[in-house]
Amino acid sequence: MAFLYSLAGITPTEKRHSIAAHHGCKAALAPPHRARETPAMNVLGIETSCDETGVAVYDGARDALLGHALYSQVALHAEYGGVVPELASRDHVRKTLPLIERVLDESGLDGRELDGVAYTAGPGLVGALLVGAVVARSLAWGWGVPSLAVHHMEGHLLAPLMEADPPAFPFIALLVSGGHTQ
Repeated sequence: MAFLYSLAGITPTEKRHSIAAHHGCKAALAPPHRARETPAMNVLGIETSCDETGVAVYDGARDALLGHALYSQVALHAEYGGVVPELASRDHVRKTLPLIERVLDESGLDGRELDGVAYTAGPGLVGALLVGAVVARSLAWGWGVPSLAVHHMEGHLLAPLMEADPPAFPFIALLVSGGHTQ
């Protein structure tokens, strides 16, 4: 959801007002300087922060996933007792584009029909993140749409807002993630 606001050029203040208003928060009673609706967008999301390759197309008008796919590298890393960063990066190179093709087919959209491409920018394994960033930014450039880097932990924090019964603002969340120091 955060990347949709960023793609739409909505400021953090407008985002807080919009989200708060959506959830009936009294703080939303003071209107932002410019009242704006989040535009309906079709966004391709790419996640390659560690040992899974995740791809999805989100339809903002219907508030629904049009297609999604996840490839896990658990079997690849099992014999080593943990994730091997170089193997993870190389596997993302092999899997990301085929997953994108599959998800676009599933969604019924062509890349040129997308309004943006979002990708995980960190925290995570540097090589794995670079694969996702290069693929996302290259596709976005080729399709003539914006690309947007999304903070991995912020994505986890805001993901519940996409549920049928999202938490009301303000809410408290505990984010626990392994292996990184950010």
